[in-house]
Amino acid sequence: PKCVFGNELIEANLISTVRMTCKTPRSEPGNYANLKITMNGVDEVNMITGHTFIYTKQARIHTFFPREGPVLGGTVITVRGDDFIDLSNYPDEYLCVFVSRELPIPPKKTPAKYLNSTHIQCQSPGGWGAGNYARLYLTFNGVDMIKSSQTFRFYQVDKIYPLSGPSNGDRKFCTTCLIL
Repeated sequence: PKCVFGNELIEANLISTVRMTCKTPRSEPGNYANLKITMNGVDEVNMITGHTFIYTKQARIHTFFPREGPVLGGTVITVRGDDFIDLSNYPDEYLCVFVSRELPIPPKKTPAKYLNSTHIQCQSPGGWGAGNYARLYLTFNGVDMIKSSQTFRFYQVDKIYPLSGPSNGDRKFCTTCLIL
């Protein structure tokens, strides 16, 4: 079996009767290639009808903020970097990926929202323990990961008290947070 990128034939690695992989040939960023497969070297079949493979620049993450949020998730995180592209039409592949630093658990993924070539937003996922740190990655294709050098910390607020006080606004209050 072979993959066809534009006019270039690439040897495929047959993984099973329904799955194979191919390495993409080199090309300039911004180029497109029609994707096809051939099992016999002669007959070509469109791999993804109506879609093409897009060659992109290697994006980079410089920073993101905020760098912490509640264990329940939902914190809107703004990622700043270079060479981000808008592939939000592919929500299963255009993702922020959170990988625990401490726990042997599968990565958690949330959809990425393209703002411009230097900013993307996503929400933190829920289901973490208080005090856990996760590395943030971006993926535009669901496979290749763009790594951040910073981590996101999850915290939990257990209690805020008192819940009432004088109307002059001069009342201190206390929170009980679990941050390990």
